[in-house]
Amino acid sequence: MQSDKALFAIDVQANVTDPDGKEITYPLKWDIDKKNFIAEQPLQVPLAGTYKISIVGKTRIHEGEPVVESANENQVFDKTLTLFSVDGEFSGLDVTPFEIVALSPVTGETKIGIHGTIMDGWPLPVSVFPVRVKITDENGNILPNPDSIFINQEDAITAQLTYLPKVEDGEEDEELEEAINTEIIILQPDPAVPGEFIGQFQNFGYEGSHILTLTVGVDKMEQGYWTYRREVKVEFSRDDCLMCRTSTYYGILGIIIATILTIIAYNIAIRTNKVSGSLILVDGSAPIAEFGLYNGTNFRKIKNRELDPYPQLALKYMKAQNIGKKRRTTKQRDEASGGLYSDEAQGIRVDCVSTNGRKFSVDLYPKTPTMYSDDTMAQMLFEPVE
Repeated sequence: MQSDKALFAIDVQANVTDPDGKEITYPLKWDIDKKNFIAEQPLQVPLAGTYKISIVGKTRIHEGEPVVESANENQVFDKTLTLFSVDGEFSGLDVTPFEIVALSPVTGETKIGIHGTIMDGWPLPVSVFPVRVKITDENGNILPNPDSIFINQEDAITAQLTYLPKVEDGEEDEELEEAINTEIIILQPDPAVPGEFIGQFQNFGYEGSHILTLTVGVDKMEQGYWTYRREVKVEFSRDDCLMCRTSTYYGILGIIIATILTIIAYNIAIRTNKVSGSLILVDGSAPIAEFGLYNGTNFRKIKNRELDPYPQLALKYMKAQNIGKKRRTTKQRDEASGGLYSDEAQGIRVDCVSTNGRKFSVDLYPKTPTMYSDDTMAQMLFEPVE
């Protein structure tokens, strides 16, 4: 285990000498997950032949009796102690280097469509998440014989998807959610595209930051091929489209319900003071046109289609509605109470638009002819229901 205090952390370095005697030093860092010291950069093997390697681990100590002469720990623990030293050799072979390149997803991309739409079912199903990679040389070109790179193409490359929960500002470390991993899947060669591998994750429906980890086993490569990046990580995000969200459909349902209630309320409201009777336009004692007003609502609109046959009226639109509420008299029997009543209109107001575009209103009282415009001799007459 590595020390939590940086001063006493084990400093591990690997010194590698190539067949020509050139030495390169590789610092190794402690990987807390793998519990190993791992080199920060790939081991360079540019030549065929025998390589010598020496791995040394050191830490800081204080020699002699503990005497506090300084508050500076670097001055107190001023000596180094070699904890371990391992020497060895390995052989380098001529190899063809290759790279694993993610085609989908790619780093920094936002993949849309975590769930299906309502056409796919309810609750909204989680869509499969496809993965596609390709094998290239170090310059990004397709290798001439991709089928010969692996001992068995059908178990050479594995993939795992990791969801990273969103970290809110100010959250304590102990309160953070742990990352969620999928099962590891094995990518299969695409028979239609040589050098490309495909796979898909099922039932992994998280929105936000993700990491795709691609891995090639060291024992999966044919002799003569090698990759310095046997583990490739792709950071990307996932999001849902508007029609792939449950909240969208609840919102649509709410709008539909609100619309239905509004229509019901509107239809009730326009029937609380129903207009009835007839609107008659006369020239002296001669009737020109008569329009029935009852249509079950509080108003009656008379538009161009009905007014066009009567150009002498100089009107292209009328809207009639009651002036105030109707009065009740005792003429007809009320089946609920047994009383007698009739609805007696106090009068109607007619909102008009003339053929020249002038807007005006006329109040009509029962059986009272009324002039409404200087452009015509016609009069309006309101005849209520007797």
